[in-house]
Amino acid sequence: MKKKKEVYLYRSRKPYLDNQDENFKDRISLFHEEMEKGNISLKVTNVTEVHAGNYTCIVPQLHSQVRKEKVILIVDPVEKSKNGSQIDSGNASTTAVPHPPEDGGMSSDEITTIAVCSVVGCVVLIAVVVFTLWKCGVINDEGVKLKGENRLVCPEQVKATVGEDVTLDCHLKFPRDVTDKLFEWKFGSQHVLVYRSRGFSPDDQAAQFKDRAHPDSSIDLTIGKLPVKISSVQTNDAGTYSCSVGIKRDRISCSTELIVEPKPELTKGADDEKVVQHPNQSPEHGNTGIGTVIIGIVVPLLLLSVLLLD
Repeated sequence: MKKKKEVYLYRSRKPYLDNQDENFKDRISLFHEEMEKGNISLKVTNVTEVHAGNYTCIVPQLHSQVRKEKVILIVDPVEKSKNGSQIDSGNASTTAVPHPPEDGGMSSDEITTIAVCSVVGCVVLIAVVVFTLWKCGVINDEGVKLKGENRLVCPEQVKATVGEDVTLDCHLKFPRDVTDKLFEWKFGSQHVLVYRSRGFSPDDQAAQFKDRAHPDSSIDLTIGKLPVKISSVQTNDAGTYSCSVGIKRDRISCSTELIVEPKPELTKGADDEKVVQHPNQSPEHGNTGIGTVIIGIVVPLLLLSVLLLD
């Protein structure tokens, strides 16, 4: 087998031609304007029969199983006229295209070219896109993540009165199924409601919320709707509650403030008003009973005096 020849070496955005075979001097070029699109084919200009053979495209640093491609270049002999002169077919250059060898093996004229080929270039482009999405937190080993455009939405503030039941809402901006995710409602560092392994976990609840915090009847994990209901709220339930879905880089959250107001004071009944004087009641209204007694004594005395005088 003949010694392999170097056709073209491209590295760090520029060619290295010190070891280029003499048969390829000033004949090789790349499609630089197409390289960003993944088309990194090799062009051989003014081919001759010496250029025929097997070309190997190698990308040593490609993080993929596809690291090289083979292309067979077949050069047809030049036609001759009757007087023996060569006939120019008009093809000044050609681009190597795949062609299977007749015996299914490698030709003894195999020529190695170290360059980037279009098939491998596409694989590189895909690998770069996947890596970028992974670094940005859009995908992980489990597939598409919650992060990115999606986020959790909670009301800024919810008000309730002592003794009432209250529902704290939490939902994904763009509906998606989260039945296989971990989600939590927390009050500070205390767990209010925990869902993991496709089920709710009462054992993780803080004592303050035992038998009081439950999934609201409107909950729907298949669309990312995650409200919690707290029964008979007390003043010590007031504060900031956080709702979260996922773990580590997959985790998104939102928070809401619960304000608990005291019960309103009861007004005095009718029986109390007979005993307790109203603050705005005038003194004369408050002495109505005494005035009646005085009149009941004076009037009979006056009548008795008139009778005596007669």
